[in-house]
Amino acid sequence: MICIVTKHLRLMRFYLFSIGLWPYYRTHLVRLQFFLCFSILLSFVIFQLTPFLVDDCTVNIIIKNLSLTSFFSVYVIVYVAGWASDDKIKGLLEHLQLICNQLKDENEFAIIKKYGNHAKRYAAVLTSFSMCSMFGIMLLPFWPRILTIVSLINESQTYAKVQITTEYFINQEKYLYLILLHLDTVLWIGSSTLMGIGLLLLGYCQHMCGIFSIASYRIEHAMSMLENSSLDNEIKMYKEMTYAIDIHCTAIKYSEFLTLSFENICLPLALLIVISTSLNLFGIFKNMLIEGDIETCMLHIIIIGILFILLYLLNSLGQDITDHSNYVLSTAYNVKWYTAPLRIQKLILVLLQRGNKTFTLTIAKMLLLSRESFATLMKASISYFTILYSMQQ
Repeated sequence: MICIVTKHLRLMRFYLFSIGLWPYYRTHLVRLQFFLCFSILLSFVIFQLTPFLVDDCTVNIIIKNLSLTSFFSVYVIVYVAGWASDDKIKGLLEHLQLICNQLKDENEFAIIKKYGNHAKRYAAVLTSFSMCSMFGIMLLPFWPRILTIVSLINESQTYAKVQITTEYFINQEKYLYLILLHLDTVLWIGSSTLMGIGLLLLGYCQHMCGIFSIASYRIEHAMSMLENSSLDNEIKMYKEMTYAIDIHCTAIKYSEFLTLSFENICLPLALLIVISTSLNLFGIFKNMLIEGDIETCMLHIIIIGILFILLYLLNSLGQDITDHSNYVLSTAYNVKWYTAPLRIQKLILVLLQRGNKTFTLTIAKMLLLSRESFATLMKASISYFTILYSMQQ
């Protein structure tokens, strides 16, 4: 028996546990931890909006502030959704563990272990990117000072500069390092939130791909018994084919429940990512070509990289499940089903009839999770950017 959480999702558990989103052991201390983390995230978004109260609200200022506010709002939305979905997260984890406990032989355990290792490798790569992005944003305020030290240039003005516009109604030069501490704390909580929830979805989908592969394996294993034609083999073949159809149905139902569990977050998150990407593309154009602010331009580039990976990961996971489901149907079609006994042919026919309609993951009957949808959303972001660019002309 394989323990999914400890074997394949340990890093995800660390992230969620560190910010109070692990759905088990919701003690009063954990609730306090959630309240503090949520307050830190929300307050930073609010302090990005307060400049509208004291500054002139020109189009450029509004776009500049919203480009960053929209990104940090992603942190808040995902964090609140992660807390509110604790029962669904637990149910999905326990159901996945139950499915894995019902595997039949060592080959099936090897398949699920292979996909679990895929999830672990993805987790390592995404963690590396997350850490680099987080520390990159943290170091941006000190970049002028770092350049001064490295180049040994004696300049009088090498103070740290915060690229994110905020208004705390205090002397921001005097309390600069407290403001930076607030920013760094938000980055840690937000990065841990995206990594924890992202790795959770990644783990769910990778294991479902493994379950679909097990269905294909069971079909091939059942049909391999045709070589020895006997009544006992026919009974075993019928049972194996029944097991294959059952686990295929289980994988489909689990995948559908997964999309239902997270559709309240995925659809608004995808729309917010599209808007934020457009605004940050405009920020790159404005800061690099017009103002020459390299540090702020780098901030927008890092943010776009994070949003790009988020949106690609969401759609790629849906595409992987669709591909693995199609492979099950392809396996059923390519085996020598026409040489099997009649009642087994009827079972295979059940699978082939499902192939008339491709199984896909759809969010709220609006957003189809696929690489084609990712390209469409990116195209929409670029279209909105061109509209903003034309407004500047």
